[in-house]
Amino acid sequence: MRVGFSGTDGVFGTGTVAWIPFRAVGQPGQRTVLSVTVSTINEPNGAEPPIDRINGAIIIVDANGLTPGDCDGNGYLTEFDAFCALQMSVQLRPVQLTLDIDNDGAVTSRDATIILQRVTGRA
Repeated sequence: MRVGFSGTDGVFGTGTVAWIPFRAVGQPGQRTVLSVTVSTINEPNGAEPPIDRINGAIIIVDANGLTPGDCDGNGYLTEFDAFCALQMSVQLRPVQLTLDIDNDGAVTSRDATIILQRVTGRA
């Protein structure tokens, strides 16, 4: 994707440069890294201003809009989500089947392991 814009006063401050709605397809929990690159940027006077890029990911959610394995609903997996699944596996927390990553019908220590592997990039 390429984005371009121009103006006579230049660009300054913070904010969104582009908002691009799209439909991603795949199985819930699948993710693709999204890397942002800038090929050309300049001010009206030709100077190159500094620009921050925020890389991210595209994550496929389930039919309810939830990220599989996400216990706290923040939209991404962390060590807390693995800990939460582990607590569910020993009945210290009510079960949320969105943490049933291996789809065996229960939240077990295996689900906690898979979540932690995903967090650390080992799955």
